[in-house]
Amino acid sequence: MCEREKLFANQKILFNNLKKIISSKPYFVIIILHEYFRNLFPHDDYIKFKVVNPIKRILTIQNLLINTIYTFYKFGSYKTSFKKIADFKNIKKDTGEVYAQFWKRF
Repeated sequence: MCEREKLFANQKILFNNLKKIISSKPYFVIIILHEYFRNLFPHDDYIKFKVVNPIKRILTIQNLLINTIYTFYKFGSYKTSFKKIADFKNIKKDTGEVYAQFWKRF
């Protein structure tokens, strides 16, 4: 399998595994995708890429993230049901109230 085929195969594995954990661990999905997408760009002002070759860098990050997801399967989780959220307008307000308690010291 050539590197290009491996990129697509790994991405399929990555996204399929993310679909499996999104309902139980949505926060990890956000972190994984953030890390994945920022490694797709040719450069990042905040991280210095250790692997300069983009194909090798993407293959490396894919493998790291896939292995990380396999570790997440071992973590416990709270039951999450996004279908029960009827009023999306109040989510921002409710979230602000929760996190305001954490951040008011600062």
